[in-house]
Amino acid sequence: MTNTERLTEYSISGGMFWLALFAFATVTQLPSGGSFQEAIILWEFWIKSLADVLAPLNEAGDVLKSAFGTVFGVLGIIMIFCTGILLDIFSAVLFAFPEMCHFKRWLVRNNSNWVNQLCEENKSYIGSAFTLFLDEKLLDAKDPGQFFRQRQRYTKLRSFLVSFILLNANEGHSADLMNQLRLWRQSRAIAAAMVTMGAALNFSSPNNLWLAILIPVVLFLVSYSIALGMFARVNVTMCSMAYLLNKK
Repeated sequence: MTNTERLTEYSISGGMFWLALFAFATVTQLPSGGSFQEAIILWEFWIKSLADVLAPLNEAGDVLKSAFGTVFGVLGIIMIFCTGILLDIFSAVLFAFPEMCHFKRWLVRNNSNWVNQLCEENKSYIGSAFTLFLDEKLLDAKDPGQFFRQRQRYTKLRSFLVSFILLNANEGHSADLMNQLRLWRQSRAIAAAMVTMGAALNFSSPNNLWLAILIPVVLFLVSYSIALGMFARVNVTMCSMAYLLNKK
């Protein structure tokens, strides 16, 4: 991934978060059953308040105003970019368990002999990660560390399959996989932003059934569907490409 692609990916997910935050602030500030006209009035009030805060800059010279504008613009870009990075990290933790369940279920449901054979051929790196990931539970109430060990094995297996494809596939297939991986990470980050907004609505409006329960549940279900739907797509593509390359 080039620096430009990485900047674009994080900027999109960070920008989506701030758009969701803007919508969240609008919904929570409006009275129950507020109309779109009332939302416009609220936005005009925010703009006027921001103009009052920045009023001292109007008395500054053009050079100083230009410098402040540049600084604020750069800070805004950095803030959006950093938000995208934080969402990427948070989403990897938030959706780790459902992704592990899907990956393990796919290996069990499909014939995993070829994966086992591929791992045996590269046992010096994989070790027993594949067999332990399939044989042991993802969660164990008696052993809190079980989840983290399984997550490490899952990460190792997935990274190994991606590396195997990138080393053996032609440039076109590698680019297709990287595009799907990028889209999956971006979708997962946006889903994490939706979950965050849903949780914020739940705590900010405890007396409003619509905002406290219904909308957060819908946001969670939609985000869950987006994240796992994209993961299922990239998982099938990744395993299919690894299977075909392993047969060569």
